[in-house]
Amino acid sequence: MLKRRTVSIVLLIVLSAAALWAAGSKEGAEESQALTLRVLSVYTPDHAVGPAVEQINQIFAETHPNVTIEMQTMGADDLKQVLRTDFDSGNPPGVFNIWADNSNLDFIEAGLWLDLSDALAADPAWEENFLPGAIDVHTYETSGVWGLPQASFVLGMYYNKDLFAEAGIDSPPETMEELYADIDRLKTLDGVTPWPIGNMDGWRSVHLFANLFYKLNGTAAATLAAERKIRHDGPEVVDTYKAMQDLVKTGAFGNQYTGLGYADEISLFNEGKSAIRFSGSWTLGEIDGVDAGFFPFPYYRDLPQYRGDWFAGFADSWGVAADMDPALEAAAIDYVKIWTGPEGSKIFAEVAKNIPAANADVDPEKTGDLFATVVSSMSGITNSEVDFATPERSKLVADQVGANAQAVLAMEMTPEEAAEKLQQVVDSE
Repeated sequence: MLKRRTVSIVLLIVLSAAALWAAGSKEGAEESQALTLRVLSVYTPDHAVGPAVEQINQIFAETHPNVTIEMQTMGADDLKQVLRTDFDSGNPPGVFNIWADNSNLDFIEAGLWLDLSDALAADPAWEENFLPGAIDVHTYETSGVWGLPQASFVLGMYYNKDLFAEAGIDSPPETMEELYADIDRLKTLDGVTPWPIGNMDGWRSVHLFANLFYKLNGTAAATLAAERKIRHDGPEVVDTYKAMQDLVKTGAFGNQYTGLGYADEISLFNEGKSAIRFSGSWTLGEIDGVDAGFFPFPYYRDLPQYRGDWFAGFADSWGVAADMDPALEAAAIDYVKIWTGPEGSKIFAEVAKNIPAANADVDPEKTGDLFATVVSSMSGITNSEVDFATPERSKLVADQVGANAQAVLAMEMTPEEAAEKLQQVVDSE
């Protein structure tokens, strides 16, 4: 079972040891053997982090001239499948992006991923520079560390301040009831969709399901579901599906959302054709030309106890394959160290406008006011969880959670039908 944790996010600080750490990480990096390190990543050229990849790879090349980086990039859903296929075929990448969920135990128990505990112990400055709780997300109640996070994040609502003002909205909503009222106001604006969501990319509906589930039931209920202590066809899940369809019925998403993808959400917001973007803190690097603000995902007025339960955590982690040539393994660890150390974390924040999972000397002039607003809002987190299926061990159940969320949001299944189907998969395991 995945460990429960509360995310602890602090304002990024200057580390006086940063220069010493960087120098220490370069010792012994030179090798005469020509090597190729394949990196499987979600940081495509058009990703917010894309521009940072070249800088990180250049830093690595300066100390590892004998190692050629072979970048292979794709979306998260595709990457998860490619990663499994590559390991099954015996041709895994040396370094790869992963996310913290219990399905990773399949790789860990098969001995396919490198335990990074020794590498961290050999460089205390690197280990101590991570934010509290960051390293824990990939321990899975084992004695090892099977990945290191690049980002800390929270999901919330980005909004176009000009469109809110035009609709007569003085301040962003705090409750779902206020959000419903604001959606009605935003629908009066010509050519503007209040809150489009790209349901063609299934993770969008999954994130919406999780946020609504946490505001209705609290984050701890996700673990109870994974432990089979609450049923998947019970009121907790059914009511969440109903909340998803209630939002559809308000017209919040417009009429074309089933044909939209995540890239469309970005374009519509940046073009002033949508007023709200529901997304993670990685959105900071995607907003262009809009005077944007941020507010936490609203809570239900009659359920204030879940106001501080957020979809938040650490993400875009780096894993390393086990049983590589020792020289290639050392190079892979150094590559991860550059990304997650002070230098890489600084680039991650200033260039990609993403919140790193480690401390760094960040220039606020380069990150901007919205970055500071999102970081500050994280102080409102009292309990956190990532996706609803994160504690889930069964891949079949996790996949059905995703398929159901997409179908429910598209109004292709009733809440009761979706919950019954999900419970059937649970019962078949």
